[in-house]
Amino acid sequence: KQWYQRRVRGLFSDLNIKEKLFVCASWTPKATVQAAIGSIALDRVRESDQVDPDSELYGVTVLCIAVLAIIVTSPPGAALISLLGPRLLDHRPEEIVPIKDGESSDGSVVEQKEASDNV
Repeated sequence: KQWYQRRVRGLFSDLNIKEKLFVCASWTPKATVQAAIGSIALDRVRESDQVDPDSELYGVTVLCIAVLAIIVTSPPGAALISLLGPRLLDHRPEEIVPIKDGESSDGSVVEQKEASDNV
């Protein structure tokens, strides 16, 4: 699905306005992709048989931009989530209902299969 379809669908969900605001805040970039793949370009250049100085410079540049993106976006995104979470979200633990053998969590009966001896 497209990113805008998920966001529009989120507007019409069962979440209250505070929960919707928190979801919007949690969608702020935090450079997780850059952290995961930032060094791949440089690694690929250094693993190749013919190391081109320009290619190595490009790999170092990509790595530096990834690190800069992490430094710039991660702390504000994490701070926003940490500050808004307790203010916007209510923690109401659900009532824990023990599940009997042969029932699912909603109380409906589940057919149990016998374990086969031929394994």
